Amino acid sequence: MADTLNNIVLPAGTWVDLYAASSISAGTQIVIENLTTLPVKHHAGATVPANAENDNETGSFQRITAYDEKVNDSGDAGAWVYSSVADGLVNVKVF
Repeated sequence: MADTLNNIVLPAGTWVDLYAASSISAGTQIVIENLTTLPVKHHAGATVPANAENDNETGSFQRITAYDEKVNDSGDAGAWVYSSVADGLVNVKVF
């Protein structure tokens, strides 16, 4: 089993690149665990699309609910997360 990586703090209103923040190679399949009581948003792609943070039909994201996990797809060009409140917190690990 690999060592547990440091948790990643999500500043409010800022998309965070999980591959860059965790030093895991882009495209590697990962497990993203939300460590807070509030949901965070996940987007797979090389960059964050316009309006991805919006909670309407123009957004492009999946919600990770409180203390839940999401496994992304192998080969994803990027893995981004967003918290609308101060100091969201996630942990990632290789799947």
